[in-house]
Amino acid sequence: MNAVGDVVVPGETGLLVPPHRPDLLAGAVAHLLDHPDRAARLAAAARERVAGRHEIGQLADALAQAYRAE
Repeated sequence: MNAVGDVVVPGETGLLVPPHRPDLLAGAVAHLLDHPDRAARLAAAARERVAGRHEIGQLADALAQAYRAE
């Protein structure tokens, strides 16, 4: 399971850049710093997306099941 895909929907809940591209990462960070309203909208959408889906009880249950599996 890729946790990034669970949270980040490009352009809706965050921005994605390819691995090993610090230039693109810097550009994405600069964009969000220059557009704080957009950054806030992306963050709010991400929080809404994970609300109720990624809580400590669910994580504990998933880990327990993983260790019980053969």
